[in-house]
Amino acid sequence: MNFKIASCIIAALALTGLARQNKLLNGGFEGTLDGWIPRSKNVAVAETPDAPQGRHVLRVGEGAFLHSQPMSLEPGGTYTLSGWARAGSAENAGKTVGMTIHPVPRWVGNVPFNVGVGGAQESWWRAPLDREWKRFSFVITLPDYRNGGFDYWTPWWWDHKSWWLYFEGPAPYELDGISVVEGRDAPAGFAGETPVGVGVEIIDLPPYNPTGKLLERGATVTARAGLNNTTAAAINATVRWELLCYAGKKVFDKAEERVALRPGETRIVTRRQKLDANGTLLLRCTVLAPDGT
Repeated sequence: MNFKIASCIIAALALTGLARQNKLLNGGFEGTLDGWIPRSKNVAVAETPDAPQGRHVLRVGEGAFLHSQPMSLEPGGTYTLSGWARAGSAENAGKTVGMTIHPVPRWVGNVPFNVGVGGAQESWWRAPLDREWKRFSFVITLPDYRNGGFDYWTPWWWDHKSWWLYFEGPAPYELDGISVVEGRDAPAGFAGETPVGVGVEIIDLPPYNPTGKLLERGATVTARAGLNNTTAAAINATVRWELLCYAGKKVFDKAEERVALRPGETRIVTRRQKLDANGTLLLRCTVLAPDGT
């Protein structure tokens, strides 16, 4: 019997040829947790009419914490971390949610960070929580390993450019519109990583199996992409789905659809993908500009 190994790795690519503003992927939490690593099941994206950015927010429950996927920041660079936070209960109003940035380990098994010790010149930044959304903004200057920063970390397990953004606070609390941008000037609102932010996930994979996620060839999975127009102008784009070999060189299946996004609009699109190939596969969602770039 032929088996297909369905990989959890999903590539989400946005409008190409445009400068990346936000160093984070999916800081707006639009429809998926793509770009984030929850360390508990009690972390979820929720749709709410009063979201400060888009339609969705991140909700963090009891005993949960999370951090971002790795982002590339320059040693010694200055960045502004900003966003919105809100208490999830009356008891947590007046408390704070903490956030910090720490190096990403190169290999599994190494301690990724020492929480509270040297994520940057200040270890923790704390945003006030209230029953209404509160905007926060912090200027962060990263230490430069070339000038003696991180003398307790050795280069054999850290590339000196990859960092995680980490949150921890009194649950329940909510976050939205998280941006990490170069320089000392915070954006007036959310800074999208590209004009159309994209977050992608496969929503019906079987539970984790240490031997791999095995599906019979011919099985069908459902992928969901959250598209968020972060600009003040309407955008007509093409959403392209591609089923690829893991190396990204061979295309087994491709489909496209046109999507019109109003300024600030979030749209959820889905794809039912038949896995008609063997091996470890990659399902890629790319958002293209009207000219196909």
